[in-house]
Amino acid sequence: MKVLGGAAAVTVETAETEIFNADVSDIDEVAIDIANLGATALNAFRIFGRSHPSGPWNLLYSAAADFTTPVGDVVFCKLASTGAAHSPVTLAGATRVMLRYRTTGYDGLRLTATVASGTTTKNDGA
Repeated sequence: MKVLGGAAAVTVETAETEIFNADVSDIDEVAIDIANLGATALNAFRIFGRSHPSGPWNLLYSAAADFTTPVGDVVFCKLASTGAAHSPVTLAGATRVMLRYRTTGYDGLRLTATVASGTTTKNDGA
């Protein structure tokens, strides 16, 4: 899996795996390119936010509908290939989505993912 702006290579497993963690205290909105470069589909994708550096991470979005019919801070989540609304919750292998998210009022933004079995890889970079 490739998340531009995230950390170095990470293998997404059946245990919840952090794929992105950033200080967004001075950012109003982020656009995150999420590409599953492996063959295994995701079975969970979650967005967490926190209001200050030492605060707890609060689960904000995790259901497919949170991304396909966005409300609140999710601006859009679209397939890179067609521009159609798409959820990263079950992101198939060799598929990429662009997530645009409002971060006003947050100190941090964290994304996690899992697979049902096996692994898939998230690589970062341009």
